[in-house]
Amino acid sequence: MLKFTIYGADVVGQSGNCLYPNKFEITDKDSFLKAIQMDHVTAKYKENYRSKDNFELSDCIPLDCDNDHSENSEEWLTPFDIALSIPGVVFAASYSRHHNLPKGDKSARPRFHVFFPIPTITDEEEYATMKRKIADVFPYYDANALDSARFLYGNDSDEVEFYEGDKTILDYLEEDDFADFDASLEQVPEGQRNSTMSHIAGKIIKRYGNTEEAYQLFLKKSELCNPPLPEKELNMIWRSASKFGNKVSNQEGYIPPEQYNSDCRLKPKDFSDVGQATVLAMEYKDILRYSPSTDYMVYNGSFWEESKPKSQGVSQDLTERQLAEAETEMKKAMDELAKNGGMEIWYYVKISDN
Repeated sequence: MLKFTIYGADVVGQSGNCLYPNKFEITDKDSFLKAIQMDHVTAKYKENYRSKDNFELSDCIPLDCDNDHSENSEEWLTPFDIALSIPGVVFAASYSRHHNLPKGDKSARPRFHVFFPIPTITDEEEYATMKRKIADVFPYYDANALDSARFLYGNDSDEVEFYEGDKTILDYLEEDDFADFDASLEQVPEGQRNSTMSHIAGKIIKRYGNTEEAYQLFLKKSELCNPPLPEKELNMIWRSASKFGNKVSNQEGYIPPEQYNSDCRLKPKDFSDVGQATVLAMEYKDILRYSPSTDYMVYNGSFWEESKPKSQGVSQDLTERQLAEAETEMKKAMDELAKNGGMEIWYYVKISDN
């Protein structure tokens, strides 16, 4: 469920203002529209005074998309395009004051703000780092609006969009990161061992749960420490990570490891049009509809839109995701064959046949 907090000012369009005393819990369109009418921020600051030093907490990462990354209109994005590029990620979007208007020396184009709900963060540096990490992966966001005390101008537009999902933007980035997690690790020197192993423990528990298998993987990773960490310290790190894992598992929207790691989620039960249609309906039931009178319609976050190109885009997005999943499964199978000696047997049989 989409839920986050915005803190509003009593003024609009005033860059010199630093006071944001009005708290808004965002759960639906009405609360969102009310919050963004005035200038606003997505962090709580000491005495409501906006500054990096006053940062207290935030449960949302806002990013600004002015589409300044290209002068080619074919490369400009909308919130719907972003939703397709990060399937399953929950976020909201509002349009900026200069949406589809000229701004400075730039022509009119889509301009909007994206709000990504996250678990509550209380560290200012960690919060700014998260914003930078997202912007590094998606270069269409404004790189000049990534500090922890950034505000957004208010707008009285009633056009906002909600995209529900089963994971946060941070979950999405971690999924991508984990694919080459093993390959990226090198020896961990003294002075970095505790922090590195704590990071590894957190990743492993989130991915595999607090199991004996996960613990053995953690111990295997600890062999990278040079010099080795004492067993007592490793046990303490694992216990701390386990407590954190228990806390996360009680949060709303938590996805258990068995569901998080489910294989072949996009594979049809039968390879037919019906099988593919079943997967399409399951994955895009909230944004794609069909009726004989309208043909296919796409939900753009505010209303259902009759758009054949966008409907085809949804179908193409599913195909691309299925191909990526199939390639991952093929790699897993080949790695398993190689580990178990199957490749040598296959090679021997092939040579014998020739």
